[in-house]
Amino acid sequence: MFFYPFWFDPTFIILLPGLILSLIAQMSVQSTFSKYSKVISSTGETGAEFARRMLSSLGYMM
Repeated sequence: MFFYPFWFDPTFIILLPGLILSLIAQMSVQSTFSKYSKVISSTGETGAEFARRMLSSLGYMM
């Protein structure tokens, strides 16, 4: 039986690609959100105002 040093666990080999992939995905989402959060809507409404107007026009009262 082979013993690893106390700081090394072979499951790191499995976890590292997932960690790296999740960091890349997080950076991509953060970059896209930052880009589109600066875009002003053509009607000048916020998302909440538009959603409330749309739901009330469909008959759902908020």
